Amino acid sequence: MGNKGGTTLEAGAERVPGDEARAAAETRDVGDLRTDQPLPRQTLHKTALEQIFVTDWMLGPGDDWCTIAARLPLAHGHFSDTAAQYHDIVLMSEVVRQAGLVVAEEWIKVPDDRQFLLRELKVELDPIEHARRTRETCDVLISQDPSSQVKMRPGRSMAGGMMRSRIQIGGRPAGMSEVMGAWVPNDFYDGFRGSKGEETSGEGLPEPSPRADVETRTGKVNPANSVITPLRPSGEPRGYEASLVIERSDPTFFDHPLDHVPGLLLLEGIQQVAVAGACEQLGMDHSRVVVSSFHMAFSKLAEFQPDVVCSVVLDEDGSGGKVACSQGGKVCCEGTVRIAHVG
Repeated sequence: MGNKGGTTLEAGAERVPGDEARAAAETRDVGDLRTDQPLPRQTLHKTALEQIFVTDWMLGPGDDWCTIAARLPLAHGHFSDTAAQYHDIVLMSEVVRQAGLVVAEEWIKVPDDRQFLLRELKVELDPIEHARRTRETCDVLISQDPSSQVKMRPGRSMAGGMMRSRIQIGGRPAGMSEVMGAWVPNDFYDGFRGSKGEETSGEGLPEPSPRADVETRTGKVNPANSVITPLRPSGEPRGYEASLVIERSDPTFFDHPLDHVPGLLLLEGIQQVAVAGACEQLGMDHSRVVVSSFHMAFSKLAEFQPDVVCSVVLDEDGSGGKVACSQGGKVCCEGTVRIAHVG
């Protein structure tokens, strides 16, 4: 997962805010952060304005690296289409990703010729009730904790980092996030992709097989927003799986041309197979099942072919489980989810 997706950082100088930057931060207050317009598309590597959720940022306050403001949508074609009345955790993961881009480009000043490779992602919505979707819970603050770290190799050939943040929704504590990965030079990324990255527009690559049927117990009201095939047993106790539906014309997950399956779509597949699996195991309607946390490790980019299989092995009480996306027998990402049973 990345702009193009291990926990050891590269040796080098650790980046922390200097006195000059800190003094400049003191001229602003968190209450001054704007939420009435998105940041420029170029900063967040997006094409469509409706896919931009970060609105402003500042250094500080106090020991925090910086604070990023965002605005959650109430009428987004995909992210607002939830059977349960809570903000989508995949949406929160995208907001966290966009916040990380702001930190990288505006403060750390990572060179332009870099691609971000995600290694680990953790997002928690806790307590889940603070993430209930209403007109009063659209404003988000992401505070980059001072325990975050960024290290650069000598000569700035590569940067690695772990960004830990606190999340507020509607002015109330609503969870946390951790993002770990590396910014690598374009030539490193090109070598990493090899021949698979030659067609960055996706043209000329084999199209995924069309799906005549999709799973409906995904936490989405509109079946068009289902990204998995009907659930099937995986062969493990309390285990379920489904194939990922990949549509490169999808405006949410393919806002711009990509040469691989985006990590955000993998997360959506994980969320949906976990919800459908919990519904199957517990006999619950998907309006009462919400994924409240991800903790994922990414090891391999997913290609457009062969099928990507999303799987979950649930705990006995259906309150969480182990999840993965695999392709051709190799794991692309794996981790755990927590599942809230809501009224």
